[in-house]
Amino acid sequence: MTEKFQESSPTLKLRFLKLITYSACFLSLIALSAIILVIVVNRKIQPVHSWIENSHMESFGEFLAGLIIEQKVNLQIKESNSPLSDEEKKAFTEILSKYKNNKKGFKFSDLEARDKRFIIAHPHLKPIRAGKYLILTNSNSEDIYKFGGILDDLYVNFIDEMIGADFKGNGRSRPHICYLKNRSEYLKVSKEANKHFHDTLGFFSPVKNCIYLFSRKDSLEGLEVEEKFAEALEQGSKKYQGQDLDLFLDTLELNKSRYLSKLDEETICTLRHEGAHQLSYMLGLHSLRGFEKRWLTEGIAQYFETVTPGQTRPAKREMLRKFLREGKLHDWQTLINSDDTTFKAQASKHRQLAYSQSWLLVRFLMKKYRPEFFKFIKSTREKGALDSPLKDIDILCNILGSSINKLSAELNLEIENL
Repeated sequence: MTEKFQESSPTLKLRFLKLITYSACFLSLIALSAIILVIVVNRKIQPVHSWIENSHMESFGEFLAGLIIEQKVNLQIKESNSPLSDEEKKAFTEILSKYKNNKKGFKFSDLEARDKRFIIAHPHLKPIRAGKYLILTNSNSEDIYKFGGILDDLYVNFIDEMIGADFKGNGRSRPHICYLKNRSEYLKVSKEANKHFHDTLGFFSPVKNCIYLFSRKDSLEGLEVEEKFAEALEQGSKKYQGQDLDLFLDTLELNKSRYLSKLDEETICTLRHEGAHQLSYMLGLHSLRGFEKRWLTEGIAQYFETVTPGQTRPAKREMLRKFLREGKLHDWQTLINSDDTTFKAQASKHRQLAYSQSWLLVRFLMKKYRPEFFKFIKSTREKGALDSPLKDIDILCNILGSSINKLSAELNLEIENL
């Protein structure tokens, strides 16, 4: 019996090794298939993507892509909070020495590792504390100290408006702001911070939990205003005398202040917009998986651009009315389902229109279908691997108990009534 068992042992081991090998090959094949599926779904590689479009395969591929993105972002966030290296400690100590003798200077006592890395990454920018925010800037404007209060007010408005959306707060660390004195400085810093950056008025990085923006007044727009009024001053000084000149100068100064104040208001509008993005991620309204379409994320951010959320903005109203009259609005179904033909359109005016339509759509849903809209936000954020492969427009219409034709008609009527 012992001899027979000894003879059979190698055979059993061989079978066991074969089983492990075949299992490993099978699992590797599944993993490879999953990776290929993710690539096909993300890049819409034809003709393969058309074969699986609107199927459970596409839905599963989107879910896998979301998981990969989430894990990547979480790893980057974890890495930013890891202890400083000796080289980083040395760099931070050098920066600290610039401020330690300034009694009114910045307090470094309670900074986390990611806060210190933020300062190390921009050694030429001055650190400022405004409320719970850490701000780095090269602007000398005192208005920066108002940012904390503005964003605190935004937080209150955001909670009041979105409380029914079932927040999933992720306990993120101290929020950051990088505020540059002009557009040129902003472009330089932003391109270093985000390799996919494109020219904007501001942006929010979920990984860095940082808002990037710049002063409109101190950029080209502000310089053009200064030049325009300097020219008007020169012409007026030649044309008027005495009391007429005094009246002219008073009027000119008031108009100049009004234009510059408008640029400041636009900067604050950008701050609120990016601040709303920041809150959406910090409070878990949006996932880190990227399931949300741009109409949803940008529509919510624009909704909070004004002190009174959703307040009508003349520029958006005029653009929407003009394109509605001309029959050139983005198709509502396309806007809701796809970022490619709307927000990624080559023509700037088409991208601006996509933003304006998204603002109107979110404003309309918040006004008329708020509970249903919150249900849609939650369903998008918590999309599962085996969920029905429906497009956003179908999911939204199902939740609203409506149809795309009815919803489109309601939205067009909303534009007319702005």
